[in-house]
Amino acid sequence: MIDFDFASLRLIGLQQAIARAAATQDTSAFGRGRHTTTARSLHRCVSGACIIDTPALRSWRADTDADTLAATFDDIAALAEQCQFRDCQHAREPGCAVRDAVDANRLRNYHKLLREAQRQTQTPLDRIAARAKWKTLVKAVQEKGKRARVSA
Repeated sequence: MIDFDFASLRLIGLQQAIARAAATQDTSAFGRGRHTTTARSLHRCVSGACIIDTPALRSWRADTDADTLAATFDDIAALAEQCQFRDCQHAREPGCAVRDAVDANRLRNYHKLLREAQRQTQTPLDRIAARAKWKTLVKAVQEKGKRARVSA
């Protein structure tokens, strides 16, 4: 959890109030406002944390690949050589040197960024195939659950 100083919290509250005021113009039959703020800003907190205000940003994509990401997390790459298994994913495998030595939040961030980098390199057909695979897995688990309830 990030500790914000009081001035930063006041700044965030002020920006939210300005954004709400700018978005009050009713533009649809559903009562939704139109977001008119377009300025981006970076705010530094006393604790060293940064707050990035990017209105209308729906998603963020890391402009990197898995190799560059591995170089950024070089401590994880160095520890991975000490894992019991060469194909260790640093999740639940026994003998994982990374999971024992690296902070859980840092490892979670590494896994998340790695998934995002891999997703960016997928073609649309790869994404469709991955989605189909997950659908069949979910159906199989649901069917197994139904059978377990019926037999109980």
